[in-house]
Amino acid sequence: MKIAYSNLSSPGWTMERTVQAVKEYGYDGLELRLLDGEVIKPDLDKASREKIARLCKEAGVSVICLDTSVTIAQPDPEKRAAQVRDGLAMLEMAAQFSAPLIRVFPGPPEGTPQADAIAGAVDCLAKLAKRGEELGVSAVIETHDAFSSSDAVSQVLRQVPSKKAGILWDVLNSMPFWGKMSMDQAMNFYREGLLHVHFKDGFFATPENGNKWKFTLLGQGQLPTVDVLKGLKQVGYQGWVSVEWEKKWHMEIEEPEVALPQYSKLLRQYMAAL
Repeated sequence: MKIAYSNLSSPGWTMERTVQAVKEYGYDGLELRLLDGEVIKPDLDKASREKIARLCKEAGVSVICLDTSVTIAQPDPEKRAAQVRDGLAMLEMAAQFSAPLIRVFPGPPEGTPQADAIAGAVDCLAKLAKRGEELGVSAVIETHDAFSSSDAVSQVLRQVPSKKAGILWDVLNSMPFWGKMSMDQAMNFYREGLLHVHFKDGFFATPENGNKWKFTLLGQGQLPTVDVLKGLKQVGYQGWVSVEWEKKWHMEIEEPEVALPQYSKLLRQYMAAL
C-alpha cells in the first residue's frame, strides 16, 4: 500500500507548496480537493488545470484522486442530471491529471427513503462509470452521511457492475455504524469494490459530546489504525491509503506542518511492522 494526503489539510498553501510537501513529508501521492485554498469545481479554467498538471509532472508527483462535491443519491431526476453533468466534467479533469479516481458523495436530501436514495445513486453512478470506462478513471462512493454503513454502498455497487465504480472507505466516519461487528466482518463488506481508503483519527460524534466530531493526530483517537491496516492486507488491498486531515473545515485542528509528517511517519511504521 502507498500513502497519499488530501490537500484539504492545507487550505493556506499554494499549489506549489502542496506539491513540494508530498515528498518532503514522506508521501507517495497527492489527493486533490483544493486549489490555492478553494474547492476545485467542475468549471475550473484551462489555465488552472494546466498549472496543476505541469507542477505535478515536474515534481514527479502522482495525483491519485480528484475529490468532488458530486452527490449521486438524488431521487429528483433534474437534480440527479445536474450531478451527472458535474461528475462527467470532473472525470474529464481527473483524466487530464492522470488521476485514476474521482470521489463522489451519496448526499441524499434529508428524509429521503433509503430505497429512493439507492435507486438515484445507482442511476447516477452507472452513467459516471460508463464514461469512466472510456477515460480509465473510476468513480468511488465515500462511506458518508446516509451511506456511512457498508450495506448501503454495497447495495448500490451490486447494481452497477462496472469495474470503474467502487468504494472509498472513510474508516473513522464509518466506525459508529460497525456496531458489534468484528474487523473481519467489517472487512468482508469492503472486500469487493474497495478502491480507496481515507484515514483520519479522532473521536466520532455522540450525544455525549454534542454530536461533534473531534479530530486528533494519529494514535490519539478512536481509529483502530493497526487493525484496519492488517485487515486491508489480509484481503489483498493494493490501493492507496490517504490522510484526510480536514483543516479546511476545522481550522482549530493542528496545522498541516504538524499533522502531515506525524501521520506519514506512524503509518509507515505500522505498515513496516505488519
